[in-house]
Amino acid sequence: MDDLERSAWLGTVLDCPLCDRCEAPENMVVVRSGPVWDESDMPSGLQRSHRIASGIWGRLNVQEGQVRFRAQTSPGIDITLRAPTSHYIPPELAHDIEPIGSARFSIEWLKQIDKPC
Repeated sequence: MDDLERSAWLGTVLDCPLCDRCEAPENMVVVRSGPVWDESDMPSGLQRSHRIASGIWGRLNVQEGQVRFRAQTSPGIDITLRAPTSHYIPPELAHDIEPIGSARFSIEWLKQIDKPC
């Protein structure tokens, strides 16, 4: 509740229940959009544990079929996303994506901006 107490926490990793639930903050803008992939042409790296860069959120958009999303949160997330739906991916969260049968999906990368005046 004061400057000294706040400064003691600088540089430490804090638990974020919103991130653990993959809830995105407000004021997000898309900074990059990926192509639409299916189960036959998706990058193999998406199926292995990987992370999005610091300060960047992902949004997995499922257009057709079903995609399994697993994230190393506490407790862990293991869900099946059915089209049409989207799911946010917090920065630096280890996760993987697996199409279930025939599926089409894409990923957008987002960044939080300051609130307008």
